[in-house]
This record gives sequence, C-alpha cells and structure tokens, in this order.
Amino acid sequence: MNDLSTQPEQSLVRWPHTGIQAPYLLTAQRTGTFEMSRGAAFTADLVHPGLEVVGTLENRGDDCGTWFFPQDRAVFSQQDLERFAVQCLEDGESLSEVASVASEFLLDMVVEESEVEALVAEMRKRNGFLVRVYEPRTAGNCGPLRGEVLLYQNIVWSPRDRAAFVERLNANPDNHVAEGAYWEMFTGREWVPLPAERATDPQQHADRIKEMTAVYAVTKPKVNGRVQGAGPLADGRYVNGAPGMEWLLVEDTGIGRTDQWCRCPFSVGRVDRRATVRFEKWSDREGLLGTGTLHQHAACRRLITID
Repeated sequence: MNDLSTQPEQSLVRWPHTGIQAPYLLTAQRTGTFEMSRGAAFTADLVHPGLEVVGTLENRGDDCGTWFFPQDRAVFSQQDLERFAVQCLEDGESLSEVASVASEFLLDMVVEESEVEALVAEMRKRNGFLVRVYEPRTAGNCGPLRGEVLLYQNIVWSPRDRAAFVERLNANPDNHVAEGAYWEMFTGREWVPLPAERATDPQQHADRIKEMTAVYAVTKPKVNGRVQGAGPLADGRYVNGAPGMEWLLVEDTGIGRTDQWCRCPFSVGRVDRRATVRFEKWSDREGLLGTGTLHQHAACRRLITID
C-alpha cells in the first residue's frame, strides 16, 4: 500500500482547469475510445507523478462514472485513491461536500483536467485563445460548473475587442450562459473572467505614448522604421515599435513575439522554471492593449501568459 497519499500536512497543488486542490497532480493518458449506443466509452492509464502508471481508468459511457483498476495494489490501491480523494478540495470545499463518492468524482476531474490540458497544448500549437463558461456554486448547492472549452484561432487582446468577442459568444445560440454564469479565458496558467477589466487613465495613456515617441525620435539605427530594445524608459522598460504601429515595452532589451505561444518543454503539474519577462502592448489610438509575460530565453521570446 502506497503511503505517498497519506503524508500529513501536505501543501495542496491547485489543478488549473478543474479547481481541484490536491497533494499532487494525477493525470490520465487515454489508451482507447469507443462509440457505444449509450455514449462514448474510454479507457486510460492513471499516472502518478512519482510512481508513473498505477492502474487503468474505465468509463463505459453509461453515466455510471469512471472506474479505477489498480495495476499493483501493493503500490497504489483503491484504498490509496480514496485516502487521496479525502484530502482534496474543489474550489476550497471538501470533495465529500460536493460529491456522494469523492473518489469517483475525483477520477472524473482527473480525466477532465487531462483533456483540457491537451487543448492547452493545441492552443499553443495553433497560437490560439481558449474560453469557457463558468457557473459558480449556487445557493441550491448546484455547481460550480465549467463548460466546454472552446479554441479560437487568434488571441484577443484589447478590452474593446474582448467585450465585442463576448457579445459574439453570447449571440451564438449554441452557447448557453445561465444566469450568474460568465465567460472565462485561459491566460496560459489559469482561468480568469472575460473580459478582464483593464482601465487606462487618459493621462497615463498620453504620457506613455509621449515617452515612447521621444525615445523613438533619438534612437538610431532603426530596423524597417522600428526601434528595438531602445531606452530604457523611466520605469526600466525598453521600447520596440514605431509611431502609428503597435508598441511593445519589455523589461529587457530583447524583442518579443506576442502573436505566438511558447512551446518550450516544461513539466506540467510541477514548478515551471522558465525565466520570464513582463511586457506591455500599446496602441497610439487605443492605449494599453494588453500585458503578460514572455519566455526570456533568446531562442524563444514567445508568450507564457497573457493578462
């Protein structure tokens, strides 16, 4: 019997897509999917971060939940899974409070977490934008509910564009948004409400553009009419861009690709040790378009998170 699931006073890791807080991240790797008359059935390997594959998950597509079949009960058993589930929370509440059988609910969340993570990989590959509907827990103890994750081709940046994007989502009859529910976007690390509030003071906007334009005017040489890594400004950020185009301010002198996600390998579910730099995107006309972080490595310089 494995005692990794029973260590006392473990700090809990938050799974980004399901709101589960657990001692560590369990993942599911699908091994088969089958279309049945009653629904889609599947099998998957259950992967433990320290023990690798510890058993098989099976869902028969009949609304009877996901079942766990241990590979070696002496290593990780059904009892270990149940003890693990008792330690887990969903959005801060014990699983025993949100589900009749905590371990079965947890397995469904393991599968959902892994499937959404696969969509995140596709988002990075296609340089896309992920959204979903989130419905908080109601007074009737229903929820929280996380809707189907939708992948769109282009990253939506400015507050104005995000507000218009939400209007288009709500106008689509295929999208059901219940009272009290709202849209979320994935930042690269977590889900946040969409559109996120990002108010820019008009004077701050004017001062920032003036400061960047002044640096542009005295910087030589220019590449295709743009400056790269010019400055720094008073706050230490360096200027990339030109008047009439988008400006990019970065914490170092490197350039940035804010139209592409970083695809450099890192361990999902563990500490992300990629070095990052903050950036700001500005428009002469619209003001602050967006902020986030880039992978600092010179061979990458692509998005890790967007705010």
